[in-house]
Amino acid sequence: MSAVKENKLVRFEWNDKTPNKESGYFEFRIIVHDITGDLALLITDFAEADEKEDAIYLWDSQINDLKRVLGS
Repeated sequence: MSAVKENKLVRFEWNDKTPNKESGYFEFRIIVHDITGDLALLITDFAEADEKEDAIYLWDSQINDLKRVLGS
């Protein structure tokens, strides 16, 4: 875990960094709209260009599983 802000953000960074490569990470951020009180989960995931579609599919399926478990 490379960053934590209680009830706001958590970021996980991969340990296998190479000197000439960007660090890989994924991050969960909770956003609450000031006026409406709506809650959003923003997921940021570092991925190579050729892995982007796979990463999107993975996160979409994980969020669908989360919604099913939560009853949404």
